[in-house]
This record gives sequence, structure tokens and C-alpha cells, in this order.
Amino acid sequence: MANWNEIGAKVSHAATQTVRKTEEIAETATMQLKLSMLTSKRDKQFEKLGKLTYKQLKTGESHAEEIAAVISQIDTLGAQIAKQKGKIERAKAEKAAEKAAAKEKKEQEKQAAEQADSPESCVKEVQEIIDSNKDTSNN
Repeated sequence: MANWNEIGAKVSHAATQTVRKTEEIAETATMQLKLSMLTSKRDKQFEKLGKLTYKQLKTGESHAEEIAAVISQIDTLGAQIAKQKGKIERAKAEKAAEKAAAKEKKEQEKQAAEQADSPESCVKEVQEIIDSNKDTSNN
């Protein structure tokens, strides 16, 4: 039966992992929400541009200044959207790199444990002990 310290350590580790994962999900959701809001704002500007263009063509009145301002806003929002998409992609790449590094570390630890338990390793350790005992008995 596991002792209380081991159980407490496992529960603490699980809680820490849960908090970390929740923070990652919240960060991702926040970035996606911001992207969605920017896209929505740009869509509204496209709608406004369409209305102004329709009005200009239908009435013959010039709305060039208003259209230019809306186009400028669309371009600005487009740049912000591209920047936000870049942030999201960088975050995904960082998570993938962290995951790969953790997997590699786990694999190395597994290999080290397997090598430590191998018969060759045990024979080598016994031989080193024997050799060190010979050295001390010769002195």
C-alpha cells in the first residue's frame, strides 16, 4: 500500500498538471477569441464598404472619402488579423516543441532505466566492485 506522502505527491502533481493545462487552454481560447473579434470587425467594414459603394452607384453621389476611410480600416484590421494568426501559429509551434522535448526526455529516461537494469550493466557494476575491492585489499 502506498504511503500518504506518495499519495499526496501524486495528487499535488496531478493538480499542478491540471492547472497548467487549463492555463494553456484559456490562453489558446483568448487568442482565438481575439482573432474572431477582429474578423467580425473586418466583416462589418466590408459590409459598410458594400453599402457605400451601392449608395454611390445608385445615387451618383461621390462617397470617395468615406470609402477610402473604410478601405483603410479594412487594411488595418487585415494586418491585425495576420499578426494574431502568427501569434496563434507560434503558440502551436511552441507547444509542439515542448511536447516533442518531453517525449524525447521520457524516451531517454526509459532507455537509461532499461540499460541500468540490463544484465550487462549488472555484470559491469559487480566487476567494478570486485576491482575496487582488489585495489583496497592490495593497499
